[in-house]
Amino acid sequence: MRILLFVGMFLLLMSCNRSEKQSFEVTGTVKNLAKFKAEYPALVKNDQITLLLMELPIGADAAPVQLDSVVVSLSKPEFQLSAITKYQGIYDIMVAGGGPVIPLVNDVNSLQVETDFTDRNQFYSVKGSPASQQLHDFVFEYSNRSNKINKAYYYIDSLKKLSATD
Repeated sequence: MRILLFVGMFLLLMSCNRSEKQSFEVTGTVKNLAKFKAEYPALVKNDQITLLLMELPIGADAAPVQLDSVVVSLSKPEFQLSAITKYQGIYDIMVAGGGPVIPLVNDVNSLQVETDFTDRNQFYSVKGSPASQQLHDFVFEYSNRSNKINKAYYYIDSLKKLSATD
């Protein structure tokens, strides 16, 4: 997790060149909301979820700031979130109530997100934002490598329990 914070801070510092306020808009679609409801019933109320656009401020003690929200439903899976920002930074789209999080960078004024929170491998894709795409690639590569390392530790631990030799 520290590595994600470091990468985020690096991206932020490398791209902090805006001095005037600019709009930031995220549009997208949530796929398989019915399946998501079956897996996470506490997060879906009346066949709807609420997506939050959160700004992640720089500083260890600063709490994320909600900038916008939108309700997505089975009948209307499309969404639009927007905010006015002064600096490039890291933002999250998250499901209200503790659901999955989609990290983004506002290096462009408008980007698109497609998500399927039930897909365990790659639950979202992003278009229109090179920095958000790099962050996406990093997050999933880190996750894949972390899973491989955890699996190796599991096998090593299993061998220890069997008192196997090296």
